[in-house]
Amino acid sequence: MFRNGWACRLGEKRPADNVIFVYTNGNGVSKPFATLRVGEKRPDVAEVFKSPSILNCGFSDTIKIGNLPGGNLEISAWTVDTEKSVAYRLANTHFIRK
Repeated sequence: MFRNGWACRLGEKRPADNVIFVYTNGNGVSKPFATLRVGEKRPDVAEVFKSPSILNCGFSDTIKIGNLPGGNLEISAWTVDTEKSVAYRLANTHFIRK
């Protein structure tokens, strides 16, 4: 499953460190299963927010989903502020059936 996008800590005007992908099964149990590093150039995002400091806020890669459990799964993406111990859910949730 190819995933791409951008993640920033806009309050601090800097890119997020990484994006964590989490699946939630039909019983509401959530588990992280992949991490992507943030650092690709996204001039479109920097321009929209008028902030050159977030230029390298992009991410993209293929995530392997073959090892995920069967059933209906909700896939969400999060970024974590380790200094504040807070996780932020990114937009766009996806649903898959295995």
